[in-house]
Amino acid sequence: MLRAELLKLRRSHLWLIAIVLPLLAVITGSINYFSNPGALTHGWDSLFSQVLLFYGMFYLSIGVAVIVAAAWRMEHQGSNYTMLRTNTRRAVSLIAAKTTAVSILILFMQLILVVGTFVVGVTFASHNGAPPLKYLVLVLISIVAAVPLVLLQSVLSMYLKSFAAPIAWSFLGLIIGIAFSFAPGWIRDLGWLFPYSLVSRSLSLISVATGTTGTSIDMGSVVTIFLSSAVLAGVFLIGFVRIFTNREYS
Repeated sequence: MLRAELLKLRRSHLWLIAIVLPLLAVITGSINYFSNPGALTHGWDSLFSQVLLFYGMFYLSIGVAVIVAAAWRMEHQGSNYTMLRTNTRRAVSLIAAKTTAVSILILFMQLILVVGTFVVGVTFASHNGAPPLKYLVLVLISIVAAVPLVLLQSVLSMYLKSFAAPIAWSFLGLIIGIAFSFAPGWIRDLGWLFPYSLVSRSLSLISVATGTTGTSIDMGSVVTIFLSSAVLAGVFLIGFVRIFTNREYS
């Protein structure tokens, strides 16, 4: 089933989206980096912080929404959906295959992001040596954080027949996620249980957007991300199975 899902994504030309979106994040972050030479003076840390800031807030979530919507597009054609609705085991296998296929594309996006930032740093910023390994670890952590978002967008893409509707909902999620980032006190803490915020926070664990260099990844925050991802993934998986097996499609 995983092979079939990967084949569907390949035929939909989503590899182009998986290349363009991270490159847009690299371009946007680099422009901001070079526009603030007096404040961003920590080499690789400053450059990566700007790229990851824009990628986490906008491009990654949009990419997930588009990829998931494309993964479900074929299921809404003809009688495919009706044929899929057989039993709970089939539902779990289906969502597992789609989530794994989308996660592979997300991994590809992350690698494009890291390589693109490296090229900018060496070519235009004259940074010496390789970027710190911690940023590669960070983008891998963000894949775990993205799993609940993949499942949520899968529920939306399964329930809504329109290709564009789940993507539109993702924009609303982005706005709410940004609002959580600037909210005070306990309201901001609720962002750990909101998939769009969780993705953004996973990419800012060592952010130096304010000009203060980060030395390492906060392991306490990593544990929080993993626990939140597990809880949210479980909730969305249960919701997916219930809707998939009980909803009449028309």
